[in-house]
Amino acid sequence: MKTRTEPLGVTRINSPESHAVGWMARITRGKQRRHEFFTDKDCGGSPRAKLAAVQQVREWRAQLPAAQTGHRGVLTKRNKSGEVNLYKRVQKSKGHEYEFWSGTWTERGGRKRLKTFSCHKYTEAGAKHLAQIARDLTTQGMEQILAEYRQRHGQFPAEWNAE
Repeated sequence: MKTRTEPLGVTRINSPESHAVGWMARITRGKQRRHEFFTDKDCGGSPRAKLAAVQQVREWRAQLPAAQTGHRGVLTKRNKSGEVNLYKRVQKSKGHEYEFWSGTWTERGGRKRLKTFSCHKYTEAGAKHLAQIARDLTTQGMEQILAEYRQRHGQFPAEWNAE
């Protein structure tokens, strides 16, 4: 396996047929992208072009906010809860609307599993907590889920109909 020799954000471009021989500096932060090409010819050789590209990337990193490396805890277009494998479902049936929180996980054999909790029965916050626990424990067993809820949060809320 080849070890990376160029700093992150700096790439060698070697395409003589299109007269593109040099180093490309690139950086992306959120929706903001910056890039600049440093040709070997303009910079006086490949080492100087690479140095200029590295300095440019360092300058951009100092100006822009830190890179976000994951989506944990971040609301996105595809993830409204901010947590992986946890989502709210709204089901419409015969003029009624039912809201659930669902926790999902994948078992060893590749089988996808799901456990849902009614917002009407457990309240919005309670259903979300239970779905998180089901996902974390990777179980559909209500006894285990409710026992873990008690351990994490104490007694069940009075408005629950859990027991």
